[in-house]
Amino acid sequence: MKPISFATVVATCATLVLVAGSANAQTAAEAKCRGAIAKNITKYQAALVKNVTLCHKLRNLNKAPYNLLNCNDVNAADTKHGLALARTKLIAGVGKLCEPVKTPTAAAAVLALFPRCPSPSKTIDDGGATTGIDTFSELSSCLMNLSDEYVSRISAEAFGLPSLPTTAPIKTCQAAIGLNLGKSIAAYAKARTLCQGARDKALSGLSYGCATNDSAGAIAAANTALDTAIQTSCNGTPTTLAGMGACGQTASQLRKCVTNRLAKRVGGGLVALTYELPAGRCAGSADVVINAGYGAQLTNTSLDSGYTGFGHNVDLEDGYLGGVSMSGCDADCENCAVSLDRSPAGKQYAGYSTCRCDNDASVACSTIEGADAACGGSTCHCLFGPPLPLSAGNAPVCVLNRFQEDFGGSTGKIGEYDVITRTAAVIHLGDTATHPCPTCEGDTTANDGNKGGHCNGGSRDGLTCDANANSPDFGPVSFDCQPAASGNITGTGLKMGLTFTDGTATITAALSGSSVCDAGTCHCAECSGDHSVGCSANADCAAVGAGTCTTATTVKSKQNSCDGLACDDDGSGTNQGVCGAATPPLTFCNGQLRGNGEGYISCTDQADCDAMDADCTGGDCGTCGDGPGGTALRKCFLPTVTATGTPGIFGSEGVATFCSAATSNSGVNASGGLPGPGRVTLDFDFDLYCADHTTPFDLPGGSNCP
Repeated sequence: MKPISFATVVATCATLVLVAGSANAQTAAEAKCRGAIAKNITKYQAALVKNVTLCHKLRNLNKAPYNLLNCNDVNAADTKHGLALARTKLIAGVGKLCEPVKTPTAAAAVLALFPRCPSPSKTIDDGGATTGIDTFSELSSCLMNLSDEYVSRISAEAFGLPSLPTTAPIKTCQAAIGLNLGKSIAAYAKARTLCQGARDKALSGLSYGCATNDSAGAIAAANTALDTAIQTSCNGTPTTLAGMGACGQTASQLRKCVTNRLAKRVGGGLVALTYELPAGRCAGSADVVINAGYGAQLTNTSLDSGYTGFGHNVDLEDGYLGGVSMSGCDADCENCAVSLDRSPAGKQYAGYSTCRCDNDASVACSTIEGADAACGGSTCHCLFGPPLPLSAGNAPVCVLNRFQEDFGGSTGKIGEYDVITRTAAVIHLGDTATHPCPTCEGDTTANDGNKGGHCNGGSRDGLTCDANANSPDFGPVSFDCQPAASGNITGTGLKMGLTFTDGTATITAALSGSSVCDAGTCHCAECSGDHSVGCSANADCAAVGAGTCTTATTVKSKQNSCDGLACDDDGSGTNQGVCGAATPPLTFCNGQLRGNGEGYISCTDQADCDAMDADCTGGDCGTCGDGPGGTALRKCFLPTVTATGTPGIFGSEGVATFCSAATSNSGVNASGGLPGPGRVTLDFDFDLYCADHTTPFDLPGGSNCP
């Protein structure tokens, strides 16, 4: 045997290294297949955006058949009937360069990047050998369906669906958004596919490496042009633009939503899904922004509380930032367990927290209803929003909604949820009818970490504060500014279990008996073992070990306060009720109104309004029972109270129905209608973040996540 030379050993080792490395190296066939997928899908996405833009233009002409179309549905928006053929061609085009009969190794490697079709399109891949993507036909169908879903969602937020005939300002605004949003999405497609195409051509590997690429600045330029177009063309009044039904009623709101939320968060994700759909890469948290009914946007957010009707159609706080964490999601990013995120990831400053110390509301903490080191051992309270000011029937109160335990429940497909909360409503007597809660005065920018304002009233009167939300009725509120403990009329609070759902919530007037209901049947009572727990059935009490739903305390409940309990549906389609003709209308001072234009200071004659002038804006509460806001039919709950939510990530509506027990104050009980039922609708915007709770999650696959 000849001796083996050193040179031969080196050459052999080098060969082994090259052979071993080739198992993970990218091939030209794989690159060609990936290029075909990206080219065909991004072209398809561009056609969808073009279709919805054209559909809205045709619909605005108010001529049949276009006036009947829901242009935010990509299938309905297919006015030229070209999608069916486009889908067939797309499947064939991808298959031509990717089918395994020609390049089986390359096909397997590329398909491995797409193990499943994720929510909300998870059933698309059920037709093959497995519940997962088995063929390029299934892959093409999955990517097209995901594109359909997200372009439809983008369209609904960016264009709305205005009533016809629409107005010139809305037409102009929609046209500007359509043209420039389309260009923005096209810029993402071009820049990212060129970037990844170059990587693939260089056989740099199968990983997607262009999630943040904008080397030529084309994406930034397109988004700047989109911003400018909205600012220039969407210049109608908020009332006019509200008729569009989009995600904002001013140019600044639309810029924030369309550019920052839609283009930047979905535009890149639509390109990324053409290269990979990482299995199990799910969002780890979501910031939740609550939009009041009559705040920065017009939404369906509202609270109906108590059987008297005084506390119905009440607005809530605008711009409150909360958060949820998600964990244990399945492979489709569904069935995630949810928990309270004390410090939402999208906070504008370090240290933002919805939890505050009992002994000093300006100090952030993190323990739900327990001793916390940050509080020096005092109790930490995690709050469902800043103090909530309510004023109805001349019985103003300030409510601290404290979480009693962590969230329960889970998510469904993306944008669907059933989140269980247990709260205690700690109610304090308000200062005046027009100033129920302490306010944060003089702070110019909410949630910026700069305590540039001062508390007006409450336990920290005169001390510094950062505004955290705005009440459309009563002004800026803050976690820093909480009511004085001396005004507490509920002790540790009225305990309620609420399930916020994007589905339907109901509560029926099924309780009876003279010990519970004042007359007939009623919706709510109190638990025999704990009178602070409101209930509509024994199961509500059993869930917290509080006996049975059979008692009332100081006040018996009613189904409503209408004469003869005659409550009629108001015909709005929202399950709202108004008392029948036998019940006299309510009268209010017309100089002090809610954000929705309704009066809330009750009066029987002019003397009642004059007596409160010092508390009203401008020193004048107006005229009793005269003009807009001066009179209103008494509102009431129908025998079955229903609320229906709307799933989604943008403009989602979560609803809940509940029972509230009575307070220790007879005047508040009589005016507010306690114990009694409640219904709440909250308009949410979700900002999703990756598992690190820091990086924004690009929908749908999160390919940008670290």
